Amino acid sequence: MRYVSLFTALLAIFAYTSAQATQIINADDRAYTVTIVTPAGEDVIEVAPEEILDDVCTEGCTLILGDQGEVVATADDTVIIENGMLEIGQ
Repeated sequence: MRYVSLFTALLAIFAYTSAQATQIINADDRAYTVTIVTPAGEDVIEVAPEEILDDVCTEGCTLILGDQGEVVATADDTVIIENGMLEIGQ
């Protein structure tokens, strides 16, 4: 568990320095379906285990992880999926 948190923290730091649009990092070892809601509409994507997706939304969006919750992300945010939950990286 300590290694996963360290891995997530390092990825978040890397993401913060290179992000140009919302980024999603799946720190878990299972895939998730994420709904992306923007003013232009909705899109559903699959995020594979330990996958990093860049340029998810360029102007901010709402990301929904099934019934596990949602976050409102800006274009500069990194959103992390960890232990089945969405959170904005620090």
